[in-house]
Amino acid sequence: MNDVSLTTRFVLGAMGCALTFAVHAADTSGIKARYESDRAACLAGRTGQDRQTCLREAAAVRDEARRGGNAPSAPPDYEHNVMQRCQAFPEQDRSDCEARMRQEDTTVSGSVEGGGIIRERVTREPVPEALPPSGLR
Repeated sequence: MNDVSLTTRFVLGAMGCALTFAVHAADTSGIKARYESDRAACLAGRTGQDRQTCLREAAAVRDEARRGGNAPSAPPDYEHNVMQRCQAFPEQDRSDCEARMRQEDTTVSGSVEGGGIIRERVTREPVPEALPPSGLR
């Protein structure tokens, strides 16, 4: 019985090692794919950073992921981030902010590279009728 138990432990241990290796290999290939994608974006000039800074950042993200750090594994949730920006406004202004962020009837100009994006939305409100001056009644 001890021989069976020893064999079972050996097989289970070997399976555990193989699984650990497979998971590590999958993680490594994902890290490499992410780095190659980031690097390609840098070389194509699609990041808004100069090439050298972009390549350095891509390598830093790769190295942090290899160490098991908090490197992003999925694209950020931009929609959630956009709506979070509007939380800074008072309640009465928040819906206008959210409409600007969703670009409803909004004019967008500028760029990140140029220093900022301007979102303009015009809301027309009727002017209340003016009361006649008190001396003209």
